[in-house]
Formats: sequence, structure tokens, C-alpha cells
Amino acid sequence: MARPLLLRIFVEELPIKLLSMVLAVTLFVLVRNDKDATSGAYVKVIYTMPEDRVLVSDPVPEIKVSMRGPWTKLQHLDRTLEPIRIDLTSVHTPEVRIDEDMIKVPAGVRVSSIVPSEVHVEFEPRLTRDVPVQPILEGQPAEGYRVVKVTAEPGRVRVDGAKSTVEAIERLALGARIMAR
Repeated sequence: MARPLLLRIFVEELPIKLLSMVLAVTLFVLVRNDKDATSGAYVKVIYTMPEDRVLVSDPVPEIKVSMRGPWTKLQHLDRTLEPIRIDLTSVHTPEVRIDEDMIKVPAGVRVSSIVPSEVHVEFEPRLTRDVPVQPILEGQPAEGYRVVKVTAEPGRVRVDGAKSTVEAIERLALGARIMAR
């Protein structure tokens, strides 16, 4: 008697039972996918440099961003994030803050943390000047030959960069090999 009861429970109206099972699993997957989740991604940083100054500190090439939102939106987010653009042309403080509004995320996703949240920038004035070229000879002339005169062409080159570095350059030394023919 127990067997016919169990058989009736599982077999009667089987199509309706299968349909309700499919609907229940589908609903579970949809609700589970839109559950609030956390994800992290590295975002590239692009800097706009001023023309009258030279950046002498090492800028951060990328930052780590943690985000919260529906799992379905976070699943492929790291491939769609645009680089952060920081304009340094009008910056006069050594610390530049990276705000959440600088990071473009899809609707429904919010930024929960940024590491590092500040970028250290240090500038020097730009200096351009001409410096003499000094040839440096490597090797010895072939037997029976001697070096009579050494000149560089061009005799001066233009150097451009941070003021402290350019001022420290007295001459540009370039190596040349002596080769016998």
C-alpha cells in the first residue's frame, strides 16, 4: 500500500511537477546572480603632463579598485573599466586625490575602496639648453697609425628635462670605436 502512494506522489501530473522544478531552479539562479557581491580590478592611470614642468616622481601606473554591486554586473567588469585620467597641468600640491567619481562604473555598481587613494607627484621646472659633445675613443689604432684629431658631429646637442638634471650635464660623452681598414 505504501508503494502505490509513493508512486502516485512522484508520477502523477509529472509534466507540471517538472515545469515547477525548472521554474524554481531558474528563479533561484536569477535571484542568486543579482545578489550583492564584491569584486576588485586594476585600473590604468593616464596622466596629462604640464609643458613647463617635468614630473620627477614615479607616477602610479594603475590602482586597485574594489566595487560592490550585482554579481551579474561585476562578472566582466575588469575588462570594461576605462582608464582614470588625471590632469596634472594645474596641480600645485604634491598629493593628488583619486575620487570615486573619477572611476566610471555601470549603473548599480558602486566603488567601495581605492588603493592608493592619493598619488604623490613632484615637479621641477623644465629646462632646455645646448651642451657640447665629447667623443670618447675605445680601442687602439692599427699598428703604424695614430689618432691625429677627434671631432664630434654635431659638436653640440640640445638637452631637455628637469632643471636640476640638465644643469648638472657639462658635456655629453659619446663612445666611438677605432677601426682599422
